Amino acid sequence: MSKELTVKDLLEKDILKNLNLEVKKLESKKASLDSEIGQKQEGLNHYKASIEKEIEAKRQELSIEIQLGNEKIAKKNKELDKREKDIIEREKEQKNIESEWKKLTEDKKAFSASLKENDTIKASMIEKEKKSILLIEQYTKKLKELEK
Repeated sequence: MSKELTVKDLLEKDILKNLNLEVKKLESKKASLDSEIGQKQEGLNHYKASIEKEIEAKRQELSIEIQLGNEKIAKKNKELDKREKDIIEREKEQKNIESEWKKLTEDKKAFSASLKENDTIKASMIEKEKKSILLIEQYTKKLKELEK
């Protein structure tokens, strides 16, 4: 075996050298791209974390607003319940007043009827008194006549 290099050997060696250089370039490019991807992933993770913080802050803010809204609703419901109880109480009072008014109206009618009856009795008594006076006068006159 001779140590003579043939053109073919030289070409193969040159091709291998070029391939090795190309592989090293590609590996270098891959490392650069991997580094860039890592940086972008880190930036993305930071951006994602800030968005999650914003979402959590909004969630807490909305939770507080909802709690305040629920407290207002509870307060309004309490006020409405109180108003409803007041209305029911007023309706009861109104029914009592109407009942008393009706009773007073009936009592007034009965009193008016009683007054009319008393007036009738009074008129009758006055009439009887007048007749009695006339009779007394007549008897007195006759007595005087008889005494003469």
